[in-house]
Amino acid sequence: MFNMFPDILTMDDVQKALGVGRTMAYRMISKGQIKHLRIGSSIKVPKAYLIDFVEKSCYDNEVVANRCHEEVKN
Repeated sequence: MFNMFPDILTMDDVQKALGVGRTMAYRMISKGQIKHLRIGSSIKVPKAYLIDFVEKSCYDNEVVANRCHEEVKN
């Protein structure tokens, strides 16, 4: 996953990797959804943190979808 990106991503890399715009990428960082490092005034995201975010997001969406599916059945 994300093999073409470096081990430490810039915000531009994060935007490209997730296919989101600048505002959305910074919003996810500021809300703490994506773990990150601050080095001086720059934000760096280790690739492992981005993978964790994606995997957690997929799991959370799957759990919500399954709950909705169960509610419709009942």
